[in-house]
Amino acid sequence: MIMRNIHAVLLFLVLILSSSCASYYVSGKKVMEVQKGMTQQEVRQLLGKPDYRRFEGDLEEWEFRRDKGTPLTPTPMTIIIQFMDGEVVSMDTFSGYGRSTLPLPPAI
Repeated sequence: MIMRNIHAVLLFLVLILSSSCASYYVSGKKVMEVQKGMTQQEVRQLLGKPDYRRFEGDLEEWEFRRDKGTPLTPTPMTIIIQFMDGEVVSMDTFSGYGRSTLPLPPAI
């Protein structure tokens, strides 16, 4: 009886810890599900609320920063998604924080 209770408590702790870790990273699989033409609502459902948001004209950019990357790659990760007229037109992912070396496309 005591062993059953200990197992139940340990299982509960593992579930809580694993669910709390999920908010610290975006899985590589979720990032790879982002496709051109997706709406902002679809991206938000997939990746959550962006950490930073920028816009100029019809171009809007969302930046997601993940302190721990993924469980397999514990380095920080940045994901930048650009929208035009509310739809994905480009995405960039890289290790670390800040901008990659790629420039923003010109606003049309």
